[in-house]
Amino acid sequence: MSQEGVSRQLFLYVGTYTRVEGWVPFAKGQGVHCFKLEYTPGKPVVLNPLSPGHYEAGINPGWIVANPAKDTLYVARELDKSTVNAFTIDRLTGTLTDLHTVQDSTGPGSCHAITSKDGKFLFLANYLGGNIAAFPLLTSDPIDATNQSRGTILPAAASVKDSGELGPNPARQDAAHAHSVTLSQDESVLFVSDLGFDSVLVYQIQRGPDLHQIQLIHHQTFKIKSLPGCGTRHLVVHPTNPSLLFAVNELSSSVSVLKYDTAQQMIVEELQSISTLNGENISANSNYTFNTSTSCAEIQAHENGRFLYVSNRGDDSIAIFEVENERLKWVGKESTRGKVPRHFLVVDGGRLLIVGNQDSDTLVFFDIDQEKGILKFLNEEKCATPVCMVTVPLAST
Repeated sequence: MSQEGVSRQLFLYVGTYTRVEGWVPFAKGQGVHCFKLEYTPGKPVVLNPLSPGHYEAGINPGWIVANPAKDTLYVARELDKSTVNAFTIDRLTGTLTDLHTVQDSTGPGSCHAITSKDGKFLFLANYLGGNIAAFPLLTSDPIDATNQSRGTILPAAASVKDSGELGPNPARQDAAHAHSVTLSQDESVLFVSDLGFDSVLVYQIQRGPDLHQIQLIHHQTFKIKSLPGCGTRHLVVHPTNPSLLFAVNELSSSVSVLKYDTAQQMIVEELQSISTLNGENISANSNYTFNTSTSCAEIQAHENGRFLYVSNRGDDSIAIFEVENERLKWVGKESTRGKVPRHFLVVDGGRLLIVGNQDSDTLVFFDIDQEKGILKFLNEEKCATPVCMVTVPLAST
């Protein structure tokens, strides 16, 4: 049966900035904002706030992520003293319930987190601390008399400081700045994008016999040599080719295509670097000039593996690439119709793209052309200072 014309319903959760900081010029959010989203391909999205509209989640709950079962939401607070905690998700009503199990994030400036496919570990990047951490998660209700519940975060089982050679930008590359964590397709390694080093670090993951034991062993630091000062920020693995990685570079407004050897567990080659502003191909001896009025933020791949999307802050656009023979081909870019698109999602099987414009307080919705990858504007809705978004399907009744 064709899915065209069939209405979808999702819960949409939005992490926001609630307090102005040195890196946060505007902060109008009130915690984690919650909506019910109804979407029919090609038609405007209907977005309704859920009661009570938002949940108190401490100061600057800037990064949120759901577990694979979509019944727990983890919230990292972006502060000088960062913490991470959990909320259960009612898949029928969208209601969040605080589990009241706050853990120290092991470093300041928590900015990115993911969970393992089995839902047993949360991996976290601390930008200001320049370190990463792994937290065990309870995947079943304990049989003892403790008050812990399924989804509870336990204290960090591992924490490692990034190491490498600093980039040439003293204002932004004064120290290690772990900006994101990404698992390899087989989850044997953790890729860490470090803005301070212009590098992707590879950590081997070793789990112990105890369900809560894990080690993160530094295996490689791969430097993006074609763009000194590029400021590597986020990374995605190609959805069908585990040997192909795409790293977005914040300071140079570019994407680097990297070749990963799954047997050696090492990145072996920088295949290409390309501008997210105009599709210019960049090489180590080019005269490519950084545009300091714009910077990259998020990167996501279409699940069919044919298209890649990147957000440009300042230029306020989504860059669109086609993946062809392990290289990126420029398709074009689409205005986000707002300021500072810090985060976006590709959802509903790659049919819908949602952008959060941080400084103009809007969520903007685009239909994705399945053959060309281009975006068609649908509509926009208000949301105060959106920083990170998660969608959760409604449970069947």
